[in-house]
Amino acid sequence: MDENKELGSPESMDNKTEQTKVAELADKKAQTETIELDNKIKHAQIEKTRAETAKVINEAQAILRDSKNAFWSENIKILGAVVVGIGGVIVGYHQYEVAELKEKIAASELSQAEKERDTVKKDLAEALTARKTAKVEMEEAIKKRDSAVNERVDAEKAIAELKANLTDLTARAKEEKPSLIKSALTYVQFQGDIQRNTINELRSDLKAHGFEATGAQRVGGNYSNEIRYFSESDLQNAQKLVSITEKFFENINCAEKFKLTKTQSQQKTPPPLEIWISARCKG
Repeated sequence: MDENKELGSPESMDNKTEQTKVAELADKKAQTETIELDNKIKHAQIEKTRAETAKVINEAQAILRDSKNAFWSENIKILGAVVVGIGGVIVGYHQYEVAELKEKIAASELSQAEKERDTVKKDLAEALTARKTAKVEMEEAIKKRDSAVNERVDAEKAIAELKANLTDLTARAKEEKPSLIKSALTYVQFQGDIQRNTINELRSDLKAHGFEATGAQRVGGNYSNEIRYFSESDLQNAQKLVSITEKFFENINCAEKFKLTKTQSQQKTPPPLEIWISARCKG
């Protein structure tokens, strides 16, 4: 009876309660330490993941800086595919930035191409307008040229007729009243650099020496300095004309020599003397 009392006594119950509390505290402490250990492990894993992520970011940025073509872009995509978790998301974000940058560049290039297209269209329109204007001006110039050619032909015909009429009148006047014809009729043709003012001065000089140069005509052609006469009766005057003409050019510091040539004519009445000038000096 005494032993049972001892086992069921208050002192025995208190000891058991105290032991239970100690066990519970030990269990809680173990749980707390386990939780702390798990937290440390998780923290270490997070730090490791961050470090790996930073490494991946640095490598990706380095590749992006050095990449200049599509080949490197494909390598970046492959690198992003093997990175898991946060690293994969970061590479994907950079790919998005690259795609967005490409889109901006494409938009800028498109805008520039449109501007260049508009400029080309404007230049083309101006060129077409200029061509139309040039075509109209060319047609007008051709008309003026043809008109000038026709006028020149008509003028040459008129001059030829005038010369013929003047020659006939001079010849008839000599036959009827020789005393009235004191000057020898002379025609002047010229080409080259010589100016008409110089030719007019020559005509005045000829008139002072008894030669009537009624006019002067600029005529192009393959000829040189020459005095032409058509009748033996005009030889003496032709020789005199050579001397006067050469002296005139010598006095203006433009030495020119003239050949004396007898020329055949189909006209009944021999034409007047002719001076053909192809001067090299401007005069």
